[in-house]
Amino acid sequence: MMLYNIIERPVINIVYIVSGGSLLSSDEFYINMIKSASVTIACDSGIKLFRKFNIAPSYLIGDMDSAEENDVEWAKSIGVKILKFPPEKNELDTELALIMARGLQENKAVLSGVLGSRIDQTMAGIYLLAAYNDLDSEINEDYINIGTVKNRRLFTALKGETWTVLPIGGEVKGLNLQGFKYELTNKYLNAWDTLGVSNEAAKEKVEISLNEGIICYIRWIGKKV
Repeated sequence: MMLYNIIERPVINIVYIVSGGSLLSSDEFYINMIKSASVTIACDSGIKLFRKFNIAPSYLIGDMDSAEENDVEWAKSIGVKILKFPPEKNELDTELALIMARGLQENKAVLSGVLGSRIDQTMAGIYLLAAYNDLDSEINEDYINIGTVKNRRLFTALKGETWTVLPIGGEVKGLNLQGFKYELTNKYLNAWDTLGVSNEAAKEKVEISLNEGIICYIRWIGKKV
């Protein structure tokens, strides 16, 4: 099924995607995220979060192999647009949602419910952030923010909180870290370099920039871990 041909294209700001992993944040966090988005997408069993709050997502997408039948029936009863795919497919349900977000021609995709006990699924979700870097994709929970930087990005931070920066998808050239306890200037990292693990925000504004490659950042919001 070609998603690009079936999606309406409203003018939007944020596509909020709830995947089927662990939901580890507060109810208030998820409600605020849902309300701040112009388009919301439930991936498979991610529909349970929307049913919990009795808020209809814009779309329900996936193979429905983990969604409970009563949650899917609830979505049908309130008119949610459902896009069901066969279980034997090449894409994760989360990637189908990102393809949809790209089809909406949006520049921001925020994901929750990606992290959890399935480390393979978690790793795949982080890889997708790099693959869909054009959407400024990031994973957000109330305790952690994970995203990617391809050129330059300035962040608001809390002094003392832990940050990790790692290459993703290949080597990184010309990496600069500013506003951190351990700053870097024009640094080369090979594809498996762990130099950037457990850094610390030293200022309320931090900057990550690089000349080539993609960096994955992990911010432990307000925590030193």
